[in-house]
Amino acid sequence: MGSNLLKILITPQFLEDFKRHSAGRDATFFKEAVKLLEQQLPLPLKACDCPLVNAPGRWNCRVGFDWWIIYRCDTHRGTITLEQTGGFYDLFE
Repeated sequence: MGSNLLKILITPQFLEDFKRHSAGRDATFFKEAVKLLEQQLPLPLKACDCPLVNAPGRWNCRVGFDWWIIYRCDTHRGTITLEQTGGFYDLFE
């Protein structure tokens, strides 16, 4: 199983978003979701994991009440890049 793990990469934008959006929130499911992505396992239905429209290779999933992650999966390079995180209107409007 260890050889199937994807490497998690984090963009500076994600770090900035995370510091702002995660303050005072329970990050338990966030950590669980990232671990599942790293292991290439399906996320639970409550995560609403789906590809972004008109953005090949980019996905979004819900990790809490009005808390979303936008990420890029590149299985050829063996990486998951966490690109952005925040509320729905911050990311999609």
